[in-house]
Amino acid sequence: MVEPEKPLKKKDQFVLDEEVARMLEAEMKAKIDEEERIARENSKENGEIIEDWDDVQATIDADRQLAEHIQAQEREQLSIKERSKLLAELIEYRRNSKRAGQELKQESAKKQKLDEQEQAEVADDDITKLKR
Repeated sequence: MVEPEKPLKKKDQFVLDEEVARMLEAEMKAKIDEEERIARENSKENGEIIEDWDDVQATIDADRQLAEHIQAQEREQLSIKERSKLLAELIEYRRNSKRAGQELKQESAKKQKLDEQEQAEVADDDITKLKR
């Protein structure tokens, strides 16, 4: 501000003070407007960052749920595979035990026949000896 060379009259001083006040008010308003604009931009950027973060978090949650679902399916399939394997082993065991049982019966029958034949031969030999 430039100082006048001679003192101003009260009216002129009043007008000058009003003009300075208006200029200061305009500067303050400009500063406030600038600060509000910066705050809005920051708020907008923060909002975008929050939205991005929410999107990332939603993706992470979806991936976690998918992983849990896949693991549950794998566990279920594994148990089905295990059940199938156990069932196959049980069937094989039963087949083998039936074969073993049948083989034992066949062997018993053969032994019995052989025993009967031996007894018959011994009896025949005894009869032959007695006849002599």
